Amino acid sequence: MAKPDHNAIVAKDHNIVDKMANFRLSELRLIAFCLSHYDSSKPDNRIFTATVEELTSIFPSMDEKKAYEIVRDAMLEINKKPLEFREGKKCHFWNWFTGFTYTKGEGHFEFRITPELQPYLLNLKGRFTEYRLRDVYQFTSASTWKLYEHLKKRWAHKKTWSVKLDDLKIELGIPGKYHRWQDFKKRVIDPAIKQINKTSDILVSYEKEKRTRHVIGVVFFVTDKPPESVIDVESDIDRFNALIQTMLRANIGKTQAQNFAEDATRFGQVAEMITLANALYDSYGKLKVKPCPLPKYMMGAL
Repeated sequence: MAKPDHNAIVAKDHNIVDKMANFRLSELRLIAFCLSHYDSSKPDNRIFTATVEELTSIFPSMDEKKAYEIVRDAMLEINKKPLEFREGKKCHFWNWFTGFTYTKGEGHFEFRITPELQPYLLNLKGRFTEYRLRDVYQFTSASTWKLYEHLKKRWAHKKTWSVKLDDLKIELGIPGKYHRWQDFKKRVIDPAIKQINKTSDILVSYEKEKRTRHVIGVVFFVTDKPPESVIDVESDIDRFNALIQTMLRANIGKTQAQNFAEDATRFGQVAEMITLANALYDSYGKLKVKPCPLPKYMMGAL
């Protein structure tokens, strides 16, 4: 089998993505690098040999002189974070790899997926998350990587992800941090979205979900990034999400926005409603005297 490059594919069962919250960037990189050696459509679970030089060629931001220590520390930490799976009353705790052997002075290491995890990583046929190393190798934070995986998990189906703020922080491995929305937005969300849009295969935008004056959640909107030579034609689901996004921006509730977008779709008026909603949003901002709160103004006019 050829050595993996930036076109190599990484695949995980959706259940695995949900269990990555506490992993650091170096650990996420090492796991992805190891998984890229396997063909996820086949059950073959061989022992693979790789080199530190190959690892740093995939992730050039890693210091090759310190790579051995990074690999060693990452593998030790990975083994401290077994994957937990429940089967009836039984609770299983399985490590990622059966073992990890490093040949000092030669930079070689060997690894093999733990057989019990094989159904979640090999011969995948159900719901799984898949991406290429070229879409993640430039990520510089674990939060960006985890957010990307969660968005990819939903991309092929809904192309949206509505998540409560506390739940999002748990998924990103930072529960209890950034109590102020502006701090969370500035330090985590915006940098992650910027990097995902710049370096990966998807484009992401978002709107906050508010209750009165408080931000209680985030709604992410995902589209695939077209090749540079292709003119992007907006799909029906893209227009549907764009209408919801415009209404959320006006602090209209998520459920009300979605119901309205579904009605507009049923009558074939999504494009017209997007234009009207944007015009109403802009005109409200120019009013010197506000006749009523923005959500009521928007919904009444629409």
